Amino acid sequence: MVQQAGQMFPGAVRLQAREMFLDATKCHVFDETDWADVEVDPDDYFAACQEQYGTAETLYLTTQRPDAAHSPYPAAPIGTRRETDDRPGGWVFSRLDPYADDPGKSYLREVWVELREAPEPEPAADIEPEAG
Repeated sequence: MVQQAGQMFPGAVRLQAREMFLDATKCHVFDETDWADVEVDPDDYFAACQEQYGTAETLYLTTQRPDAAHSPYPAAPIGTRRETDDRPGGWVFSRLDPYADDPGKSYLREVWVELREAPEPEPAADIEPEAG
């Protein structure tokens, strides 16, 4: 069984996700999203993704190091990677979809959903009222 987000990030209050859309039939990435806050409960997020993107095929691992906790490139530099750096980082969903320009043909669409704990928000600056 594929792990829920709450199991992958125990105790996490806020998560962010980004998605990469692939035409697996032609080995082609056709869209990507930026990091965005997950607006639902982490355990409900998996079910929402599965409903929207298809069957969950697998977890995938990311190499996450403390010095790269919020890097857009989670992999450790070559030669410094340790198995202990690997952790579940998201899921791969797939389903057959018709091509937009040729609905008679279909392709295997994969959506890679990557998760991370959201960085702490910047504290609000105290704004002094103008004297007047």
